[in-house]
Amino acid sequence: MKSEDVVEFDVQPWGVDENLVALLGEQGASEFRALFDAFPDPVGVLWAVRDETGAIVDFAFGYGNLAMVSGFRLTAATPDRFTLLEALPRMRESRALAEYIRVCETGEPWVREVTYDTPFADGYMLGTFVLRLARLGDGVIGFLARIRRTPVGHVGNARRADRPAANRAVDALNEKILAGENSRHIAAVDLATGRCGRHRRKRHRNYKADADNAWELCHN
Repeated sequence: MKSEDVVEFDVQPWGVDENLVALLGEQGASEFRALFDAFPDPVGVLWAVRDETGAIVDFAFGYGNLAMVSGFRLTAATPDRFTLLEALPRMRESRALAEYIRVCETGEPWVREVTYDTPFADGYMLGTFVLRLARLGDGVIGFLARIRRTPVGHVGNARRADRPAANRAVDALNEKILAGENSRHIAAVDLATGRCGRHRRKRHRNYKADADNAWELCHN
């Protein structure tokens, strides 16, 4: 690729999420942003858009951390110019939209492996991720953990691509989240930091306590 073919992208943080401020207060929203702005994986908040009957018909963009904005090459104007279905029209009739709505209405989280190779608003989504979705007020918060596939014959990274192990980990998260009456307080910790393998858990160790506090902040 020639140097002139490379288009530089100027990362600009999104503006203040007024819905987040209304939900958490000024200080709470500030603490929320301080926690997730530097989080290594994409984190985003979507707010329900309801029709006159109260049914969810779309989602509006709220908070997006720098990993999401830079990873998907989203501009600072994205929340003002697009809703979720305007940014990703192919989602309109998908099972995914139904699951987003279900999570928002019931509070039951959703975990799934997703693969993107598509335009997204003014940017582009590319890669395979584990998506962990949970309710936040009248909306949802999503965590995207990129899956790095193991090259054929590369033994050293075999555990990273261990699909059965990943599936067992996701099942364990769901059971833990749904089991106890205090599960909502641990949900964000496991959703944000749940990984297969000691090294990935070590990478996120410093975020665990703060993530727990943020989840309680959001739901109390």
